[in-house]
Amino acid sequence: MSYVLAIDVGTSFTAAAVARFDHGTSSSPECLPLGIRGTSVPSVLFYPEEGPVLVGEAAERRGLDSPARVVREFKRRMGDAVPISVGTLSLPAEDVFATMARWVADRAEEREGAPPSEIILTHPAAWGSHRTSLLREALAARSLQNVALVTEPEAAALHYASQVRVEEGSTIAVYDLGGGTFDTAVLRKAGNNRFELLGRPEGIENLGGADFDAAVLRYVASNTGGILSSLDTSDPGAR
Repeated sequence: MSYVLAIDVGTSFTAAAVARFDHGTSSSPECLPLGIRGTSVPSVLFYPEEGPVLVGEAAERRGLDSPARVVREFKRRMGDAVPISVGTLSLPAEDVFATMARWVADRAEEREGAPPSEIILTHPAAWGSHRTSLLREALAARSLQNVALVTEPEAAALHYASQVRVEEGSTIAVYDLGGGTFDTAVLRKAGNNRFELLGRPEGIENLGGADFDAAVLRYVASNTGGILSSLDTSDPGAR
């Protein structure tokens, strides 16, 4: 039995689903268990001095002792000419993204007993050919070739159309406020299981849940008499 693996690497969390095919019939998509407490996993990686890269909850736990070796919110850096510094490493954001996708593909292969026959990966609609080309190269470097890229608004519209009848020619507006970006797009249903983008999708690349968290923390810091700045951030208890 073959299966298709769909991956959504988000700024804060990563999730995936599989759809199995047997003799021409397909099953309903099923979430792939990735996290310890749920199907999604934090989009966090830990790069140790030696040994394999850790992902998700394991990366967050190790990061408590060595925060300088943790990488998070890398999706916001896609296409940035300045690499991410981790110890002695200089990591392009697309390489970190591809490492996350490779990890998910390995989890799917462990669970299904075979690699997927196809991989579908979502990305922001505002990403142009430069960033998608960098992503494809990084994926290929990790033996993830022929990955189908689908914009996140298209994926959202297809999911919506699987739940509610959408007539051909109808338009759908997608509002996507995530952990690190805010994107909007309008799509028209152009046929069976197909949507086309109308106009140019818009996005704010540095507006999301992470920024709300930072704003709240700044507010607390400015209204507690400077007590936060006096904490020893190398102390696990203080963190």
